[in-house]
Amino acid sequence: MELTLKSEWEAIAIQDQLYNVRRDGKTLTFDKLDRTALDLAASLSNIDFPYFDNSDKSGIKCRLPYPEYERECSDQDKPKIYVACLSAYNGGYLHGLWIDATQDEEDIIDDMKWMLSWSPIDDDKCEEWDIHDHENFEGMFPKDKGLGYISKLANIIYKSEDMKAIASWLDIAISRSEEIDEEKLEKFANNFNNYYCGKWQSKEDFCANSDQTKHYLELEQLEKDHPFWSRHINWESVARELFFDNYDAIETEGGFYIFKSYHGHD
Repeated sequence: MELTLKSEWEAIAIQDQLYNVRRDGKTLTFDKLDRTALDLAASLSNIDFPYFDNSDKSGIKCRLPYPEYERECSDQDKPKIYVACLSAYNGGYLHGLWIDATQDEEDIIDDMKWMLSWSPIDDDKCEEWDIHDHENFEGMFPKDKGLGYISKLANIIYKSEDMKAIASWLDIAISRSEEIDEEKLEKFANNFNNYYCGKWQSKEDFCANSDQTKHYLELEQLEKDHPFWSRHINWESVARELFFDNYDAIETEGGFYIFKSYHGHD
């Protein structure tokens, strides 16, 4: 197909911004016309020309800068994934997009397709992608799960009052279970409050001051009957005993997340 512009400089301006375009004077020649790419190049060059109804999808691609800002996930706190075009990567180009992982699977796929459509590789078949990086999954990013699972996990973590705490609980529950899927992941999230005992400065602090252990160890009665001995309890030994089978502790900044022990069943 040929497109003749009003002047040679207009043809040059369009050619400079598109791949797979040949120029002869003020005439541009290409096998097929990608109207979207052509419109964008013309708009930025302030060039007007008639509309053609016989436009087809083709391999011509814009040389314009990749507009990552249009869909790039810039929220510093949201779980996100960096999805790269494998055709570009194998061709020596770093071309990808940070995608909001809390979106539905369909929306994640839509962002991926949009990213692939801007690939710098001159190939109509830029369909392969890979997740090269991730952020804000608090160490819980799954390497062998699909986008639906990733979306579910991202939402659970992001919507939690304490992202690190819920991630710590999921780490425990998942490590002691088999065949984890989206349904089971959501079940674990719903059970979080049943197992979470709060954040404590130390295991000994938890044993000495939590309502649960006070009731379990009958500390009030001990203080009443044996006030002297109640002030000389070896809390390190008590913690070692209780955390052997009854509680789990995940170390974090400034202390420990404490959970009732999960044994692989509810």
